[in-house]
Amino acid sequence: MICSQCCGEKRIKFIPCPETCPVLKEHHSYTMERKGEKFALEWLREFEGLRDESFRIFSAIEWNLYSYLIDSPVSLDIEIFSGLEYVRRKFSPLTFPGEIKNILGEMMFNFLEMAIQEGHINEDDIPEVLDKVINFVKKYKGDNIRSNEFVKGFMGYMEKFQPERAKKIRESKGSKIIEV
Repeated sequence: MICSQCCGEKRIKFIPCPETCPVLKEHHSYTMERKGEKFALEWLREFEGLRDESFRIFSAIEWNLYSYLIDSPVSLDIEIFSGLEYVRRKFSPLTFPGEIKNILGEMMFNFLEMAIQEGHINEDDIPEVLDKVINFVKKYKGDNIRSNEFVKGFMGYMEKFQPERAKKIRESKGSKIIEV
């Protein structure tokens, strides 16, 4: 048992709340909607001018982020940032010896590799799009290492502004068929 003030100030960031907590569920829905609206304005403004090829890569990144966060909704922004940087290094001409695998990064890298092999996207355009997304996450999350502002905003954006796509992603979790 904790007091309501501690719950409000420390939930998820400092207290590993169980997903079954009724307060967390209620707060989560409200926060997602509110943060999703603010996030959507900045996210869409940042990426509105992407040409077709870059947009397909961006769309694949969104798909993977949401797919990952469905299973890990209490992730911190640093996890997302680290996963994106991992993928960026994998698409670099440089080799990074001793690189430790990153779950999100591996998932996204494998997805992008599959899309390249199937001819859906061009590998040469991936680093530029990843750099833009990484810079956005870096700015959005701020300096707080325990931040989950990007995660809450992104999840709220997907659920409020892309509900059909979010539903498809949820439904495809058990399937090998993925729509880009």
